Amino acid sequence: MKMKPTIELSFFFEQKYRCQVNPFIIRKDLLRDNGFFDELALKYLFECESNFFQIGVLTMGLSTHVLDTMHGKPASGMAVALLKKQGDAYLLIKSLVLNADGRADSALIETQDLRVGQYRLVFSAGEYFRSKVKDLQEPLFLDVVQLDFGVSNPKEHYHVPLLVSPFSYSTYRGS
Repeated sequence: MKMKPTIELSFFFEQKYRCQVNPFIIRKDLLRDNGFFDELALKYLFECESNFFQIGVLTMGLSTHVLDTMHGKPASGMAVALLKKQGDAYLLIKSLVLNADGRADSALIETQDLRVGQYRLVFSAGEYFRSKVKDLQEPLFLDVVQLDFGVSNPKEHYHVPLLVSPFSYSTYRGS
């Protein structure tokens, strides 16, 4: 496998290692004469070069992905809110609308900002399905899907996917 240290390298790391690469922080001395990294160089960068990992690879702290299981596609346009528990209350950290891939455009919380604690993701599933399906009976069986979860190690990546239809949902801790 050969890759240029630009978009292709970023895509490779995102797909294989579920992290993001800053293509401007690359060990140029590991490039081959043709301007590509080979698989051995990539393996070295990822597994052995801790400085590269700490500086060049930015793992995502908290992320989500929503799939509309009724239509078999990403839940593009679904509104999502992220809250963090403070004492007895939950405080809003971020609200957003999912992109065409059913994801946030960036991490919900970057690794350096993620803290140990209780969090809540609130998905506006009812609003989303009302916009997609004309004959849903009111009141909806599921309107708002609320997921409460804990973060015990903020250095790890927490991915909270949601598979949802108007009548059911499922989640798990992804990678």
